[in-house]
Parts: sequence; C-alpha cells; structure tokens
Amino acid sequence: MQARLAVVAVLAVAVGTLLAAAVLKPPADVPAQDVVTTSRPAPFATRVPVSRVQTASRPAALEIPAIGVDTSTIVGLGLTPDGALERPADARTPGWFTGGPTPGERGPAVLAARDGVFGRLKDARPGEQVVVHRADHTAAVFTVYRVDHPPNPPFPTARSATPAPELRLITVDGDNVVVYARLSQAFTS
Repeated sequence: MQARLAVVAVLAVAVGTLLAAAVLKPPADVPAQDVVTTSRPAPFATRVPVSRVQTASRPAALEIPAIGVDTSTIVGLGLTPDGALERPADARTPGWFTGGPTPGERGPAVLAARDGVFGRLKDARPGEQVVVHRADHTAAVFTVYRVDHPPNPPFPTARSATPAPELRLITVDGDNVVVYARLSQAFTS
C-alpha cells in the first residue's frame, strides 16, 4: 500500500511540474513584449498608509487632478542673489524650494511653477487634492484649504511657519497665486 501511495505521489508531482512549465512558458510564436518601467507609484487602492508626518524626501512628481496638472519631474530651486525665489527654467516643470521642508515634513513646503504648469492654479478650490510623489516611494496627499491672490510676489508669505506639514503652491509669473494645503494622507507603494 505504501509503495502504491509513493508512486501516486511521484506521478502527481511530475504532472504538476509539467503543467506549471506549460503555463509559465509562452508559446514560441508569440513575440516578447517590451518591458516598460515607470517611477510613478501604484494607484491609491494598493498603497499602504504611513505616518502623517514624514521624513525628508525630495519631491519627484506632482498631480493636481482638479486643474489638470500631472508632472513627472520637479526641479530644485534656490534663492537669487536678491533673495527672491528662482524660477524653473522650463515652463512645463515645477520646482521645489530646497531651503525649506520637503512635502510631508513638518512646516510649509513650497512648490513653484510658471504659467506652463500653474496656468490654472487660480481655479483651485478648497477641498481639492494635491498629490506629491516623493523619491522615497511615498506619496503625500494634501487638501487645499485656501487660495489667495496677493498683490505682491507671494514667496515671502508662502514661507510662514506652520506646526504641521503643509504645502504652498505658488506662481512665479503671470497672476500672483498662492494655494495653501494641509497634509491629509500619506501612502507608500
């Protein structure tokens, strides 16, 4: 009886191995597909929540669905010799002020862009979401709570200290617009 069970077990393993090999091996007449990689994190449904206050990590991409912003590059910005915020060289690329916190850290992180990216920033409304994808594969989700149109360049006002993680989106040409947003979620992919 034990010999018969051993033979059945060996046959079951052999058949299982053959079936697995047949399923995993693509047919010879099907061309291989190119592999496409992306640095964009997985959709929200597959993300795992992380601490609301995050450690420093450079912003990598920006999404503002309500106004059609979706960029996969964010450049670092410093100050000009007279203390003004630098402008991104490319009108389609936002910048992050490297002299302040990163999005998700305690304090106001500042992202600035020209009209090429932030042309519709004036249309942002309280309650809308802003998603900043970070280099550490986390995403900081902010909720807009205020939109201002100051008479002067907005950078000094945008840097006002806050006790919690916040985000400031500011224009660096055209209309002066500042969007204020609070961290509402943080995810890792």
